[in-house]
Amino acid sequence: MREKIIVSCVAIVIFGLIILEGFIYNGFCVAERRWLGEEELFDIAKRRVFKYYPPQRFRIPGVISKNIKNHIQYEDFDDFVRRNPDCCSLSETGWKGMTVGVFHRLTGHSAGFVRVEYAADADGFTPEDRARIVSKYTKYTGINDEKLDRLNQKNLSFVPITNCGDVWAGF
Repeated sequence: MREKIIVSCVAIVIFGLIILEGFIYNGFCVAERRWLGEEELFDIAKRRVFKYYPPQRFRIPGVISKNIKNHIQYEDFDDFVRRNPDCCSLSETGWKGMTVGVFHRLTGHSAGFVRVEYAADADGFTPEDRARIVSKYTKYTGINDEKLDRLNQKNLSFVPITNCGDVWAGF
């Protein structure tokens, strides 16, 4: 009888640890005993991008990378947020399809990435840039003039965030 109680207790503890690891894998912050909301994650990522603004290069992964000569000037963080509405989305992948490994998800080191698309280049694409991008990349990426207009003056950053809202330096 005593052995059954011990085995039952051990099984309950193991089951509890498995459930906890499932929560952690899916972004649960153990220290705060909660999941961070999407808007909290977006705010953390926007603050990180603004902290290191301006970027030196304009990038659309797989399409173009160029030096930025004339940066858009923001008055402060609130101006950055106001001028870049709907800039953020959650992403399972970072640059060039980079993903978070199972170990890092199980330990809470990374809940994934926040994709931040924001205005940075006041000059935008030159006519030569536009022609080169459309002619070279349309076949591979589906870039056309309409998509290019949407991407014009936007820069892209991926911010890896831990389950508890810290920017993860592991990437």
